[in-house]
Amino acid sequence: MPSSYVQKTLAYYAAQDSTPPIDFFSLKYYLSQASLHPLILDPSHQEHPPSVFPSRTKEVRSWEGFEWCTMRRERGERVLKVVAPMGGIIPLRTTRYLAQTPDAQINWNLSTLKLPAPQILNLSTAALKRLHVSSLETFATAFQTSVLCTVEAVLGMFDEGVEVDVPSAVKFEHAELEDEVKGAPWDVYTLVSRSHTDTSQPIKKTHMLLITLPPWSFTTTDFTQFSSFHNFRGDVLNRGSEPIESWTPVLALWALLYDLCLELDCRFFTVTSYDNWVFGNFSESMQTARQSNIHTRHSHTPNITQMFVFWSQISRGLGRWELPKVCTLFPLEGGGWRE
Repeated sequence: MPSSYVQKTLAYYAAQDSTPPIDFFSLKYYLSQASLHPLILDPSHQEHPPSVFPSRTKEVRSWEGFEWCTMRRERGERVLKVVAPMGGIIPLRTTRYLAQTPDAQINWNLSTLKLPAPQILNLSTAALKRLHVSSLETFATAFQTSVLCTVEAVLGMFDEGVEVDVPSAVKFEHAELEDEVKGAPWDVYTLVSRSHTDTSQPIKKTHMLLITLPPWSFTTTDFTQFSSFHNFRGDVLNRGSEPIESWTPVLALWALLYDLCLELDCRFFTVTSYDNWVFGNFSESMQTARQSNIHTRHSHTPNITQMFVFWSQISRGLGRWELPKVCTLFPLEGGGWRE
C-alpha cells in the first residue's frame, strides 16, 4: 500500500483532473530524489567511544566482546595481498549507467519504496520510529525497512522492463553464517537471484556481499583507513600481529570480506554504516581488491541510493565492469609506485 502522503497526493490531483507537476511515476526521477533520513541514535552510542587495547606502538581501537582469535587462519590461507583505491569512478559510471537505462513506471498501489523523496514520499510516523537505533538489532531493522526494501523494489521494477530468456527474482537475503563470531558487530546480507525454468529447480546465484555495521562500531576514521591502499605483507591477514588484540576493525573486516566472497563465489561487495559507504570487488584469484572512495548518505548527483543501485546491477552483470587484475605495485614514500 502507498503511504498516506502518496495517497493524499494522488487523490488531490485526481480530484483536480490533472497530473502532478513532477514525474510522480518515474522510477528514475524518484531515485534521483531519494535520500537516507538520519538515524536517531541512542545517546549511549553518541557519548561513549569504543574500547581500546594498548599496542606496542600506539593504541588500537577494538570491539568490546569480539573474539579476535576466531579471525585467525593457517598461514597462507588468505591470499589477498594488495588493495588499491579505484578513485572517484563510481559516481561517473553511475550517472552514465542510469542515463542509458530505460525508465520504469512506479505503481504506487503495489510499491514498497520506503526512502523519502521531496514532493513524492514522506516518512510516516511508524517509519521514523524504526529509525531509532540503540543496538545492532534495531540498526538492522532500520536498514532493512528503509534501504534494502527500497533498492530491492527498484531492481525488480527495472527488471520488469527488460526482456530476458530466463526470468529471475532478485532480493537481499540475511546470510546465515556457518561460523558465527561471538561479539561480531556486523550483519551480513547477500544480493541473490533465483532463475526459474520449466525444466529445472530454481538456480540461486549470489551476486554481491553486503556488510552493515552500526556507525558507532565502524566510524568515519575506520572507513578512511579501510578505503586506503593496503599491502598485506607477510601473513598479517591470516595471523594478525601480536598481541592478538591488535587485530583492528579494518583488518578484521578485510579478512571477513575475503572469507565470505570466496565461500559464496562472488567478487563484489559493499560495506556501509548507513552514513558511510564503500563499494569494491576482488580479482578472480582473490589476490587483489579495489575499493571506492568513501561516499556518504549526503552524496548527491548521483546520490547514495543511485550508486548502490548501480553497484547492485553491475554485480549482476548488467553493465560492463572488469574485475581488477593482480596488482604487484607498492606505494613509495613521497609518491609514486614500485614493483
